[in-house]
Amino acid sequence: MAEDLSAMMWARAKELPGVKERTSEGADLPALFVGRIEFLHLHGTTMDLRLPPPLQAAETARGDVRRHHVEDAARDGWVEIDLRATSADRVQSLVAMAHEGAARLSRT
Repeated sequence: MAEDLSAMMWARAKELPGVKERTSEGADLPALFVGRIEFLHLHGTTMDLRLPPPLQAAETARGDVRRHHVEDAARDGWVEIDLRATSADRVQSLVAMAHEGAARLSRT
């Protein structure tokens, strides 16, 4: 089930404006970028997203998203989502926020 959600969200995210697939800057994983900004990669049933820091705090407060376990990544806005415990609508919303933040950063 989580694998299906992972594949579905990956496919949808790749269709967002300006998205390119490359290898993650932090690991040997497929990742999605807008310009030079990485905003999404997967670790099995865990999705890592880069949110603007103010959104990171608000979204982790909801309880279904947690700060990235690597402190340097967390400072950059990275969060972790367990796809086994999160609805498709929620994941899609978070992916959209991460994409929007990456698009803003890539223009600066």
